[in-house]
Amino acid sequence: MITPACDSTTCERGGEGDMTSGASTGGDHNMNEALRRSEARVRSILRAAPAGIGVVVNRVITEVNDHLCAMTGFSREELLGKSARILYPTEEDFAFVGREKYRLMTAHGTGTVEANWMRKDGALLQVLLSSSPIEPSDLSVGVTFVAFDITERKQAEQELRGREENYRRITENMHDMVCETDSQGNYRYVSPSYQRVLGYRPQDLIGESAFTRIHPDDRAQIIAIFEEGVRSGVQREAEFRHTHADGQYLWLRSTGSFSFDAAGAFLGAVINTRDVTERKAAETALAESERRFTVFMEHLPAAAFIKNYDGLTLFANRYLKELFGWQDATGKSTVDLLPPELAERMIADDRRVLTEGPIVIEENITDVHGKARVFDTYKFPVAIEGSATLLGGIAVDVTERKLAEAALLDKTEELDRFFNISVDLLCIAGIDGRFRRINVAWERILGYSVDELMSKSFLDFVHPDDVAATMEAIATLASQREVINFVNRYRCRDGSYRWIEWRSAPVGEIIHAAARDITEHIRAEEE
Repeated sequence: MITPACDSTTCERGGEGDMTSGASTGGDHNMNEALRRSEARVRSILRAAPAGIGVVVNRVITEVNDHLCAMTGFSREELLGKSARILYPTEEDFAFVGREKYRLMTAHGTGTVEANWMRKDGALLQVLLSSSPIEPSDLSVGVTFVAFDITERKQAEQELRGREENYRRITENMHDMVCETDSQGNYRYVSPSYQRVLGYRPQDLIGESAFTRIHPDDRAQIIAIFEEGVRSGVQREAEFRHTHADGQYLWLRSTGSFSFDAAGAFLGAVINTRDVTERKAAETALAESERRFTVFMEHLPAAAFIKNYDGLTLFANRYLKELFGWQDATGKSTVDLLPPELAERMIADDRRVLTEGPIVIEENITDVHGKARVFDTYKFPVAIEGSATLLGGIAVDVTERKLAEAALLDKTEELDRFFNISVDLLCIAGIDGRFRRINVAWERILGYSVDELMSKSFLDFVHPDDVAATMEAIATLASQREVINFVNRYRCRDGSYRWIEWRSAPVGEIIHAAARDITEHIRAEEE
């Protein structure tokens, strides 16, 4: 019997035969740490982003972030797998958003609409809903959406709450296996750790080829590496799949040292092997994590970025790069990427975020095509354990909404001017008998101030003999029919009464009315 190059105790604690076990351990640790940090980054971004983010497939919710749950009052479990109808107060709201959003996505690639949502507790929310298909040619693949609460349009006061990390940390808890082969590659010695790791008793492997239980797709390559080591005498390393006693395959990493006699004849090899299945799984998970992050960000219908503490860009999504015409922003500073005045302002905002916390700002920029655009930008610190704080940001184009708001304001001011210069009595009232709004002509004709008239039911000013007829007119309006040429009397501050002729039209429970004082006309007829 040939004595092994080292006994199992020596090899397992890293003796001369294990020249690379430390390096392998370091590699495993680095890969595990890379996965941990990648997952932490994605989770931290989704957790810290001050916007509701999710994915729907055929309008069924398949992904949501914590902020969306906080916005709506629903838990993640209550939302996942449910129709998006759960978020809308009425079927009409649900149908409108579905119709309009998908129309916009079909026409333009993205869809942004303002919508009414309803929290779990019944409170109504107004949200700005921006959506983009994961696969533009096939909406059934799914749609990514970002929802911003615009009900109060102010920065959320509630600090981001951390939660315990509940994903499994990949740690090293593996011991090397050691074997010795003869010149033909057959097992001559197998350490006891083979049974613990691979499930085989050492005595059952003695005399068997070390290549027999290697995965068929890997076997030829490993034999070739072994033969190259025999020819060169240089230590070799390889990773491959090896069957376990239960039939599954494990990933192993082996380092082989080759022995020769004085004449140079090959005697055999000492091979140190460890289970790297978890590390391989970590590599796959890391690649998948990076893929998900990239796909998510590239389909986000808003500009998104990550910067390091020194202001260098670590990530800019496709939307942001196309906005400014950047080819590659990675590693570049804000000064490198933007005009001086805009860069200076953004740098100041970035510093404020890193020292004070999240902010929401309105930014006016000019895009690569020279078009002026307005963005609501949400900037927030991203804290990752063991690393310097990063800066994250999401910017939503609100140009069209701002233009609409400005146009609405102009129209409102125009209507206000018309409302207040009219010599007729104009009012907006409810079928509950209360004025909602009146013009100044009421003060001139009745002598009461606007505040006095608004503080009471308008029936309080109607002549007692006309109250019944007035109530009948209100009932007609409540049935959504117009009332034309209705006449009643209103009491003036001095106790006298004025004859008022009405023309009224209902809209739900609101009455829009125009009236005129016909007192002089009535008196002339009486005379």
